[in-house]
Amino acid sequence: NEGNNFVAALVTVQGAAQPDLVITTSLTVSPATVAPGGRVTLSAWTVRNQGTAAAGFFSNGFYLSTDSVITTSDTYLDGNSNSSLAAGAQFTWGGPTLTIPAGTAAGTYYVGILVDRTSAVTESNEGNNFVAALVTVPPTAVPDLVVSQLSVSPSSPTPQNALTFTVAVR
Repeated sequence: NEGNNFVAALVTVQGAAQPDLVITTSLTVSPATVAPGGRVTLSAWTVRNQGTAAAGFFSNGFYLSTDSVITTSDTYLDGNSNSSLAAGAQFTWGGPTLTIPAGTAAGTYYVGILVDRTSAVTESNEGNNFVAALVTVPPTAVPDLVVSQLSVSPSSPTPQNALTFTVAVR
């Protein structure tokens, strides 16, 4: 009987344990409007490893972006680093103060955090590593000079008299 030459057992194959780094807090930026070259302060934020394995050492980046998706292609402002986080562990950072680059054009931007910015940690989900908050960069003020007062003396000049002009500008 060739039909009884085997035996089978049910086996479930699980994926390898992996970390998954996420920022679990909403981000705010203060002030919400800042001139080019000005400084903003982010709110405190928490990074959590919601994965099933420890995450090794990783670096975080703070970026200025034209959209709410923060990537390494955005303008890097500053960074910091985390030591390893065990599965389920978290770490809370105080809010950093960041400088908006002096040459930034007027417009609406996002200031964001990207955890594991160098992709040092292989995660189960690489798409959930950022948060962002809106910031507005207003147009740079342009001086507008106005002559507010003009006087001439003498009031009845002759060809031999020198004229004196007095001008007030604001």
